[in-house]
Amino acid sequence: MSTQFKGFILFKGYRVHFKRDLFGASEVSKLRVDKEDIENLFYLDDETIIEGLKNSLEESELLKRRFRHVAVRGLLVLKRYGKNEKSVTKQQLSSEGLLKYIKLYYPDFILLEEAYNECLYDAMHIDEALDYIKRCSTKFINFMKGLKVPSPFAFNIVATGGKDVILMEERREFIRRMHEKVMEIIKANKEKREAV
Repeated sequence: MSTQFKGFILFKGYRVHFKRDLFGASEVSKLRVDKEDIENLFYLDDETIIEGLKNSLEESELLKRRFRHVAVRGLLVLKRYGKNEKSVTKQQLSSEGLLKYIKLYYPDFILLEEAYNECLYDAMHIDEALDYIKRCSTKFINFMKGLKVPSPFAFNIVATGGKDVILMEERREFIRRMHEKVMEIIKANKEKREAV
């Protein structure tokens, strides 16, 4: 892809809706992406995908938090010093300083690699994602193009980005309507396949 960005993406038509942060900001940007870029996502090799995800984790809160856990387990950051217990905030500040230093001078440090592995394999479930992409590329799983409704996995991103959705009740109603539309499409496709 020509544009490099960090966050979560939703493909709708040939537009990419990009959510900058899973938790904090609800800002959704729109980037222009070519049809080939979208189709090429399913034909990337595993190393390219893992390296891309590692790059997107560089400044993320997820990596900082996971590195704190790893640093405490690896005794780089102490929970207790003598009889005094260190607060989680102080542990986080200490681990962030260590993380910057280790990235700069020791990029192959074993605890840094462990933090990346925890992010990729425990938090992001990269194994399942790579398996899914492989099954899509071998046509074991078919994906539909040109739908008027977003994927169920993207309902919340669309609801957050929509300007007409303000209250929680309206958001729930929007998600319910989208779910009904997806179920109608699935039912129509199933009936079409059974007729053949």
